[in-house]
Amino acid sequence: MSNLLPLIPILAFLASHELTRRWIRVSKSRGIVAKDIHKAEEREVADQGALPAAFISTMATLIIAGLSNRLDFIAIAAVSMISLLVGMTDDLIRLSALEKVFLGAMPFLSIGSIIASSTSGLPIPRGVLPIMAALVGAFSSNGVNILAGFNGLEAGLSIIVGSFISVHLALSGDTASLFVTTSFLAAYLAFLIFNFYPAKAFPGNGGTFHMGAFLASVALARGLVLPFLVMMMPHAVDFFLKMASWGKAKRKGASSISETGHLVPPSHYSLVSMLLRAKKMKELELVLLLYLFEGLLGLATLVPLLVDLPA
Repeated sequence: MSNLLPLIPILAFLASHELTRRWIRVSKSRGIVAKDIHKAEEREVADQGALPAAFISTMATLIIAGLSNRLDFIAIAAVSMISLLVGMTDDLIRLSALEKVFLGAMPFLSIGSIIASSTSGLPIPRGVLPIMAALVGAFSSNGVNILAGFNGLEAGLSIIVGSFISVHLALSGDTASLFVTTSFLAAYLAFLIFNFYPAKAFPGNGGTFHMGAFLASVALARGLVLPFLVMMMPHAVDFFLKMASWGKAKRKGASSISETGHLVPPSHYSLVSMLLRAKKMKELELVLLLYLFEGLLGLATLVPLLVDLPA
């Protein structure tokens, strides 16, 4: 294995940080901005800010694929890049929910037999693997895009999920895959510096689709489907709650902010609305609580390994 591999995550962080910083300046000068609706004062934030992190983490994956001669890494890069384009298209023309699900599934379906080479012991015939990959991929890319809208939420949760995937890979001895995930983490950690409260940049739908697709494709390729789905439970709960009040969600939109700076839950059901109904919180408190939930789920996926049970 090449001695260059340990340098790639470091370079990914440095490049992502510098390009994101420049992107913020360029996007503001060209009007590529979005309103930060959960602040008392009106403010506009650079939009599409995760594009540098998405491109850099994908390029890092391709470089690692070349250095380690791994076809599955090329598949991961291809799926995540196509998903990035789906998200960017949604930002431009506002795809319908069905279109986002269908387009989110297609790249996984097309090369599912490559990336779903292991299924963590799931009793699924090989011929069904592309379908399973499409379902997992569509859920993940759309799930990250849906559980969103607060400073640092999407990138932070994805970094936590990616960190625990990295622990699983490290414990399995899959060093090359570990460099793929740590490069992803490094690139998005650099973005999170600008996206964390109070945000200077938003990820855009391209970034959220890329995060979800990248993590799903790694989980599928490396036999981590079950722990990955456990960690995606907040996204699943949010999805099903929103489906239960689909009409209201479309009419009422996002949560708002009170005069005291606390978030006011929307009328429709969602994970965020349920949490805000249970406890009054400000934006940062809500995001940190969701970080905590995600971290606990990640730790839960390690329990079978710690007690020497099959994952």
